[in-house]
Amino acid sequence: MIGPLPRAVGILLGFLCTSAISVRAQTPSYSATPQPPKKIFTRVPQFRLPFSLDDADRGRIRDVLLFVKTGDEPWAQKDSAAPTQTHFSFRAPSDGEYWFTVVLVDKAGIATPADVTRQPPGLVVVVDTQRPEIKVKETPATGSGPWFRCEVNDANPDPTTVRLDYQRPDGSWRPLEPVGEGREVFAFPGGQGGPDEREWNGKVRAEAADRAGNTATCDFAFTPRITAAPGRVENRVEKPVTPVPAMPEQGPATPLRADSPVPREFVNSTRVALAYRVDQIGPSGVGKVEVWLTGDGGQTWTKACDDPGKRNVVEFDVPGEGTYGVSLVVSNGNGVGDPAPVRGDRPDSWVEVDTTRPTALFKGVRQGAGADVGCLIFSYEAHDKNLGDEPVSIYFAQRRDGPWTPVARGLKNEGFYRWPVPRGAGSELYFRLEVLDLAGNVARVDLPERTVLDQARPRARVLGVTPGPPRNLSPTID
Repeated sequence: MIGPLPRAVGILLGFLCTSAISVRAQTPSYSATPQPPKKIFTRVPQFRLPFSLDDADRGRIRDVLLFVKTGDEPWAQKDSAAPTQTHFSFRAPSDGEYWFTVVLVDKAGIATPADVTRQPPGLVVVVDTQRPEIKVKETPATGSGPWFRCEVNDANPDPTTVRLDYQRPDGSWRPLEPVGEGREVFAFPGGQGGPDEREWNGKVRAEAADRAGNTATCDFAFTPRITAAPGRVENRVEKPVTPVPAMPEQGPATPLRADSPVPREFVNSTRVALAYRVDQIGPSGVGKVEVWLTGDGGQTWTKACDDPGKRNVVEFDVPGEGTYGVSLVVSNGNGVGDPAPVRGDRPDSWVEVDTTRPTALFKGVRQGAGADVGCLIFSYEAHDKNLGDEPVSIYFAQRRDGPWTPVARGLKNEGFYRWPVPRGAGSELYFRLEVLDLAGNVARVDLPERTVLDQARPRARVLGVTPGPPRNLSPTID
């Protein structure tokens, strides 16, 4: 019979993918006030539980049993091992907290401990495979400019890992400083107010990790202060509508042509998403933002929509393909702002809606001769009202279903292309032609038959001459 065996067994946790991490847990205790072991956090659901036995006890042990408890479920035996083994393997079926303990059974069938429910676990492991969720909000602080509040949602967060950085216009990142004892609120260095666009492009990056080692990184966009000329309200429209330069003084109200020198953007959907920014905001804030459209070159204007939430992004529909002028009308909290556009007013930007794919014809491919030996000559046609300067791309593949590798991208629409075939391309190839217009519509044409690359010129030579068999003449009957 085995006594209490105070040194009989210990559990050592070593994760299968990170064997360098190991923690020795408490041996089963028989004190009056047992203390549970410290929790171990891991993002790996499968790990190894090594155990050790003293040589003096190994000969008296018949079985080593692994008991596991999770949540409100009772203790349950999950595995057994011979005393000659060195570990158990365990895979957690889901995230959660798992308790482990080892029971020794001697050759007489007596278990130690006899009742696992009366002992603290030998090891507690928290399995957490989920990354933290991060939210960053701008919190204006009186007299100090914007502060940022970072909220991390996770089952096992580690507040010490939270970090916020802001991006400068040159692309470099600089750290924001935590405010107070926690790492929930951050401010610009030196307690300065929100820097203008010369020091900050509006991007903030948040990083956080949980106690299991799961990490998350998220980027957020805000609006920096703008240094603009006094008295001017500058509206900037971002893609799918390009930024708008400052407009000159307007002349008499005359109809505008769609080819007026105003920025133009192409989209391939009648649903347009418009991003904008309002600058030179006064104490009363922004009261109203309206989007106005003209479909006839500025002769008539209609209000497409407004953005009551002033979210800096607004979506609206246009009736169909065509060229539309877009203007933003902004007023402050007191109702002061520019009037709605009228006949002859210049739009902030032109938006051309084009949902039609280009027309593409892949005429064929032939092997070059003479100076073009070792090359393939492609011929094609491409037509569209909104083709760019380099709309054509050609691809090849060794199988009909790909994968496709570029022969050349961004070719001019010249109707042919000469390709020096590289070594290793293959001897039997399929080819694809793609034509892309400015709105993003794509026409794709595949040659139906494979092309066999063969530059060999068969030649024959005489190897020798031998007598042939006599000719088989039919007999003649007189």
